[in-house]
Amino acid sequence: MCMPIVSKKIELQTHSKHKVLVMSNVEKSLSGSDYTCQLLVRSGPYSCDRPFYFEDSFLHDAVNQLKQMDEGMPGTAVLKGPWDDECLGFESNDMGHVVVSGELYERSETPQSLQFSFQTDQTVLGSLIKDLELILHA
Repeated sequence: MCMPIVSKKIELQTHSKHKVLVMSNVEKSLSGSDYTCQLLVRSGPYSCDRPFYFEDSFLHDAVNQLKQMDEGMPGTAVLKGPWDDECLGFESNDMGHVVVSGELYERSETPQSLQFSFQTDQTVLGSLIKDLELILHA
């Protein structure tokens, strides 16, 4: 049975082709406790395009933290699965700088991983928060 797509595209509007974070075809599990999406990350010359999984409880906490960060308060927000090492993180300081980072793993016969980070500013958080809130209530 297919999971319903709750968002076609969630994009962090960095205004740079060298700093990209896009979550496409976000699906919510039938239990409503977790999500799957196709994640595209570009950080300078490094990129990754692969499935990414995150849990509802982390999404709730991340949205709350991102709202505080959008208001200019320092903070940290994380999207991840309950037992997974893979994660997306957002960390802001009191000057409005936001560092987007993550760790992505391919566990196979020849394992690979990508750790990335790039800096942007809090002005990009508003539309991200709205998009994430939409999938919370889908």
